[in-house]
Amino acid sequence: MTLRYLQDSVCHLKNSFLEEDVKDYFDNLNETVPWVAGKKPENILYIYNPKRDVPPPPINVLDELILMTEETFECDVSSVWCYKFKTGDNCFLPDQHCFGSHSIIYSFGEGRKAVLASTNIQETEDLVYFLESGDIFYYDDKCDSENTFAIPKVTTKIGTTIMIVMYTNAPYFRADKDKKPRVPPTSRSSFPPSSSFSSSFPSSSSSSSWSGFDDDSGMVGFPGNQFGQSGFGSNTTNRIVDPDSDYGRQLLSQISASLQSQGIFFDF
Repeated sequence: MTLRYLQDSVCHLKNSFLEEDVKDYFDNLNETVPWVAGKKPENILYIYNPKRDVPPPPINVLDELILMTEETFECDVSSVWCYKFKTGDNCFLPDQHCFGSHSIIYSFGEGRKAVLASTNIQETEDLVYFLESGDIFYYDDKCDSENTFAIPKVTTKIGTTIMIVMYTNAPYFRADKDKKPRVPPTSRSSFPPSSSFSSSFPSSSSSSSWSGFDDDSGMVGFPGNQFGQSGFGSNTTNRIVDPDSDYGRQLLSQISASLQSQGIFFDF
């Protein structure tokens, strides 16, 4: 049975990463994302749409987070908005996305408040969450249609926060569509088998071997350190990817090219 961590309209998952991975993600996002001043002067952002007709240059850390999201939550990521709040003055003003999408938000760095406020004037109580480094925050399309989302300003001196907002279709739609369980990812991107969400992602040992096909699941495994999906020094990962997905086809093409360069020919 697929473990479902997003079971409500709004979910706040805490301590979802190993402490050292949280620092790696923050450092790599801070250094490799081409941050620019947004149209709104109160934030700095970068918009990353991996599925547009002309794909953007690859950013390994974002590709890894996208893969992790699609594998763990059984969904498709349509676009990614990256926000960098360098000071307490940087914020995200109350806004409704209204894209008909679900939002999965990763927070790294300094903790910040997140506020959901109802658009119904009769509702006077806001929902306030404190997102710490390594937390994951989710709200569905219905919540988005009925509330604004904001990251308020902070009056005290604080450090930098990076938030990665992924717009997706409904989590677990793949499992619902297939009506069969899928093998969960086995890398550090996997959630622990616990309903408390209080544990860390399990780390995996270094490996550069091609792990081949999983005959039971119809999925294909690949070594993250060979094809640019890990990018964090010695922390390498083995992953499970749907070979029929865009990422799966791209990775199979990369794997085939890599094998051919070594004089190995394999018919996928």
